[in-house]
Amino acid sequence: MFKHLNRKRTCPGFTLVELLVVVGVIGVLSAIAIPQYARYRRGAQDASAKEAAHSVAVAEEAFFMFQSKYTPSYSSLVADGGLIIDYNVLYGPIIVTIITDPPSYSFTINHRSVNSKTFTYASEGAATLLESGSRVITNDPTVP
Repeated sequence: MFKHLNRKRTCPGFTLVELLVVVGVIGVLSAIAIPQYARYRRGAQDASAKEAAHSVAVAEEAFFMFQSKYTPSYSSLVADGGLIIDYNVLYGPIIVTIITDPPSYSFTINHRSVNSKTFTYASEGAATLLESGSRVITNDPTVP
């Protein structure tokens, strides 16, 4: 006669404990994933700046091959050295310093993003690309 009173009522949904466990797991995963992503992104930006530095060095050598001198002019590197760099990559202008005797050059380059490293290239002797520990802390909208 009262069979319906013995049945357990089941409501669809989640308990508070289940929701807290899920939120906790998502929190732990995001605490691990976000710093890893930031580290991978910084590495990619630094690699992009290194590639841009290599492009400037190749353009400078191409300019030297045709003109028998190095140039501090970015526009000359683009016009006569064949330099092509994505403006979204570079931070600030490329300033090339020329030394006439013996002919050599050096420049500093950064990625446009905040927290990117500074790279200095010097052609004197064995050409080297030096990485400084300092990182850019502001975003400069200037382009080369």
